[in-house]
Parts: sequence; structure tokens; C-alpha cells
Amino acid sequence: MKRLVMISTYLLAAGLLLLNRSAISDWLKADGSWSHDLSVLLIAFAIALVPAIPFTIVAVLFGAKFGPIVGTILNLGISVAAAVVLFLLVRYTFSPEQRGK
Repeated sequence: MKRLVMISTYLLAAGLLLLNRSAISDWLKADGSWSHDLSVLLIAFAIALVPAIPFTIVAVLFGAKFGPIVGTILNLGISVAAAVVLFLLVRYTFSPEQRGK
């Protein structure tokens, strides 16, 4: 069952990328303002918070848009920030029984 969910998640992500390929291509080519890029970073942060969504696709897009070095730094920063927020959320909102202690 887990494998089926993971495969369908990746297929759904690939399908959404295919449907939005022109918008993604325009974003990659544009020298957008920081306000637009900031909204993309916030969306990427929200995607990184959900472990089932493949963040690899977002990381590749960051590398294509911002270059390999800045894209890697953004990818690491967003991934670490999302992991810390998720940890703190689970730590302080779940009871010890829910956390498995």
C-alpha cells in the first residue's frame, strides 16, 4: 500500500508539472522581483512540511532558476527550516503517547 501511495504521489506531481510546464518555463526565464520569488519560497516551505510530497522536484527547479550554488543553499535552508518546524510542532502539540513514548 505504501508503495502505491508513493508511486501515485510522484505520478500526480509529474502530471501537475506537465500541465503547468509553460508557467514554470516562464518563471525560470523571468528575472522576477523578490516578492514573487518570496512567494515561491513560501510555497516550497509548505511543500517541504508535508513528507509525502516529493521535494526533489522543487529542489531541481530552484537549481534551474537560481543556479547550482544558490539553489543548493535555498534547498538546504528550506528543508532544514521545515524539519525544525515539523519537529517543534510534533514535540509541543502531541502528547507523549501520541509521540510513541
